[in-house]
Amino acid sequence: MLRGTPGLHPALTDQQDGRDVGLCMRCGGELYPGEMGYMWEDRQICPDCFKRVVTVWLEESSREVAAALGVEMRVL
Repeated sequence: MLRGTPGLHPALTDQQDGRDVGLCMRCGGELYPGEMGYMWEDRQICPDCFKRVVTVWLEESSREVAAALGVEMRVL
């Protein structure tokens, strides 16, 4: 039996069928080869946790985020 469509793209694979290469130090989720990981305060975290951390940081301290990104702030 052939998997995929002959002559086109190979069959899709599930990254989670392979071995994980680490764990998110925030949620404990598995990180897989080829997946983006982030170092936040010397801790390796997954993309979902990174998004949550950045969202909270932006909501709590938008001026600090702007300064860290080099965005000019003006009083209007």
